[in-house]
Amino acid sequence: MAAPQEPMITTQRVLVPPLPRDEIVYCKWSRGISSSTMQEIGTRYRRPIYGTSEGPQYMGREFIYQNCTLCIKQLRREDSKLYELIEGAPGIYSIGYVWLSVTS
Repeated sequence: MAAPQEPMITTQRVLVPPLPRDEIVYCKWSRGISSSTMQEIGTRYRRPIYGTSEGPQYMGREFIYQNCTLCIKQLRREDSKLYELIEGAPGIYSIGYVWLSVTS
């Protein structure tokens, strides 16, 4: 009988919000140690202008998908922070938070 393999440790985390409404034109991810210290990771623009912009917290390991999902690769302890998602459009402003804790 073979010994069970060690649990696989992933170095990637995906933060998946509920699907944005069709009228949402941008979603912005930020991180900080509290809601008052947030700095932008990046913004994903949806229709009519598709694309992304990067903020001061962008480290080259983050990707924001078209559905507003944030993927962080090569996780580090320093990634343990409060994450903020803002979804917006004319007349719409939605905000949500999630705490990510990375341990060794």
